Amino acid sequence: MAQNSLRHSSTNLSPFPCVLGYQPFLVPWHQSQTEVPAVDDWFRRAEETWEAGRVHLQQAVRLQKENADRHRSEAPVFALGDRVWLSTRNQPLRLPCWKLGPRFVGPFKVLRRVNKVCYRLQLPPDYCINPSFHVSFLRPVNIGKQVSSARDCRYAESSFAGGAGDRTDTAVALMPLLLQSCHLIHQQHGRKMRVSYSRESCGVGV
Repeated sequence: MAQNSLRHSSTNLSPFPCVLGYQPFLVPWHQSQTEVPAVDDWFRRAEETWEAGRVHLQQAVRLQKENADRHRSEAPVFALGDRVWLSTRNQPLRLPCWKLGPRFVGPFKVLRRVNKVCYRLQLPPDYCINPSFHVSFLRPVNIGKQVSSARDCRYAESSFAGGAGDRTDTAVALMPLLLQSCHLIHQQHGRKMRVSYSRESCGVGV
């Protein structure tokens, strides 16, 4: 009863008026308050209540849209033949350690624009994924700025294709990109890989 009597922030009405067309009286109960409203009166009140709820919902939608649009920007537009980087977020990469994997792979050529926020890329046939991506997964290639090294891209391509070669070797190949001054001590035990770093080689005091 208490929950059904509370007003919703969007409709500014409680569930009782929306369903019954009027707000039932709570305890203490009085004889003068037990009369059921007439049918015509109930219809009139119900229509007024539903119209008020619709107006309040429209105002809530408008305010929520204005709030969300403050944090949004126009989607980037790519032309046919542009080269873009593809984010590895939510992509089926076969990596021994996800944190050491590349954030972007590519670059890939844009084949066509599917809609305002989706583009189809020219991917290698061994990627085995849908070539259409949302613009939030794409970054334009800046000429003269090195975003990802060739070794990083080769490792990412092998990860999409299933990862050729030893898993420890591929992980070690990525480490100079992240920790060039640290000495990597790697040990492989069966299918699990254990990676540790020596504090002396990284220049960190004990």
